[in-house]
Amino acid sequence: MLKTAKDLVDNAKSLVAGAASNQEHLMSAANTITETITRMANCVKLGATALGSHQPDAQVTTSLLVSHLCMVQVFIVLL
Repeated sequence: MLKTAKDLVDNAKSLVAGAASNQEHLMSAANTITETITRMANCVKLGATALGSHQPDAQVTTSLLVSHLCMVQVFIVLL
């Protein structure tokens, strides 16, 4: 999960650089960050599954994180 988070930061930097560059670079960066967000959401889901039913608060928190990641992904696609 840590590696994916670092990848997400790097992808976000590339997305910002792409916005100042050309459309092709921006599209490539947006696609890459979307893929990374999907990987991150899957990691978080696996973590929530591993928590088990004895930690419902932690499951809710991880579910909210996945929801937020999905919302970010939608905004990026709408660029």
